Order: sequence, then C-alpha cells, then structure tokens
Amino acid sequence: MLLGIQLPINYGPQYRDGLRDMYRDAAHEFNVPLVPFLLEGVASDPKLMQDDGLHPVAAAEAKVLDNVLLVIASVLSALR
Repeated sequence: MLLGIQLPINYGPQYRDGLRDMYRDAAHEFNVPLVPFLLEGVASDPKLMQDDGLHPVAAAEAKVLDNVLLVIASVLSALR
C-alpha cells in the first residue's frame, strides 16, 4: 500500500499536481493500493493539525486510520 500526501496550496498547482500524479503513477506501476491523501479530512481542520500546519496532532490518528482502512476494506472486498 502506498500512502499519498499532498503539498500545501502555497506550493502551486504545478508541484501539487506533480506530486499527486507521482503517487498515482507509482501505485499503478507497482500494482499496489493507494491512499491518495493520508490526511484527508485532517489537514483542513486546524484542530487536528499542529501549529506548523503540516503535521497532525495525536487526536487526528483515528481519522488517519479511517483513511487507510477505507482502502484496505476496498482491497479485501475486491478479493472476494
């Protein structure tokens, strides 16, 4: 499984899109499941982020886990 991350908006679309595409392409090339954005639902919530705006606080762990479990559940469902 590949856990993707996204750059902050201030990096601009060229870098943000490039990184997003890199994760997608690597997951495809190596045939592994992809979590497109590990911090989905976390990075946009200031209560779940440290003051640096880049790293989650401990309270965000459950949401990060949910993001991973959604992909794991999808993979397991496809195996049935």
